[in-house]
Amino acid sequence: GFSIDSGKGLMRAEELSFVAGAPRANHKGAVIILRKDSASRLVPEVMLSGERLTSGFGYSLAVADLNNDGWADLVVGAPYFFERQEELGGAVYVYLNQGGHWAGVSPLRLCGSPDSMFGISLAVLGDINQDGFADIAV
Repeated sequence: GFSIDSGKGLMRAEELSFVAGAPRANHKGAVIILRKDSASRLVPEVMLSGERLTSGFGYSLAVADLNNDGWADLVVGAPYFFERQEELGGAVYVYLNQGGHWAGVSPLRLCGSPDSMFGISLAVLGDINQDGFADIAV
């Protein structure tokens, strides 16, 4: 994968999963959630696809429990996303985990200004403002 991260609670509570970003997959980009099988091989479980051609979906990743429900959530960067009519450039998608189920999850899309490459880098900061929720830097 182009970008990687890991976390417990992505697919099953307390089980470590791995996440790989593939920003060129199928021309729209993809993120794959993988688990380790009994032979210690990584096996794909879920694939999330980007919505726009050449957006770079999966260029950056962050795994954190953003809503304190005990399940790891996923934040995905797509720094080449753009919409000319709306003057947008770059996007970050926030996927809130539904108890280990990702089918039908509609992400929240946050967009940057034109040519900003918003989403090129993501980092989990911990709870820097002490509100009890994990914080992410874009």
